[in-house]
Amino acid sequence: MTAPNSVAGFFSSGGGKGAKFPSVGTTVTGTITAVHPPENQTDFETRQPIEGKFQVRIDLATDERDPADQFDDGSRTLYTKGWLIGAIGDAVRKSGAKEPAVGGTLTVSYTGNAPASRPGINGAKQYSATYTPPVANQAPTAEFFGNTTATPTAGDDAPPTGIDAAAWAAMPADAKAAVRASLAGTAAPF
Repeated sequence: MTAPNSVAGFFSSGGGKGAKFPSVGTTVTGTITAVHPPENQTDFETRQPIEGKFQVRIDLATDERDPADQFDDGSRTLYTKGWLIGAIGDAVRKSGAKEPAVGGTLTVSYTGNAPASRPGINGAKQYSATYTPPVANQAPTAEFFGNTTATPTAGDDAPPTGIDAAAWAAMPADAKAAVRASLAGTAAPF
C-alpha cells in the first residue's frame, strides 16, 4: 500500500461500512463520494494482498442506516471485483460515461448466483447496476447559491477575452461556467 499524499487523505481514505448483499434482491443506491484507484484484493483468511487480482473501492452516500450504530451516516463502500465489475461497467457505458464519477448515482442489485464451480460451494454472486452521471454543467453548490443556469450552448461558446480558443474548446463545461462566472462584470485579471 502506498502512503496517502496528505494527512487529510490518510483519515478519509477508509470509506464507509462495506455494502452488503445478504440475499437475492438486495439493492444499494447512493451518490458516489469517492472512486479509489485500483488496488490489490485482500485474502479473507490471511488479510494479505492477492497479487494480480484487483478491485476498485467506490464510496457511496446512501440512505441506509444501521439502527445499532448511532454513528452510522449512511456511508457505504462497494468493493468492485468479480461479477460486480461487469455490472457497473455495463451501467457506466449505457449512461454514455467512461467511468464512475464523484456526484454520479449508482444502484447495484444482487440478482442471483452463477452455477457453482465445484460441489459444496455457492456460485459467485451476480449483479445488475444502473448509473447516472453527475450533471456536467452545474456546479455541486449551484443550487445552494441559487445558480442553476446551464452553461452556454455551442452557438455562444466563444472564449472570454484573453483565453486561448484551443484551451477553451478542451475545457469541460463546468470549468467554462466557473470561468464565465468569475469574469462576470469584471475585466480579465491579466
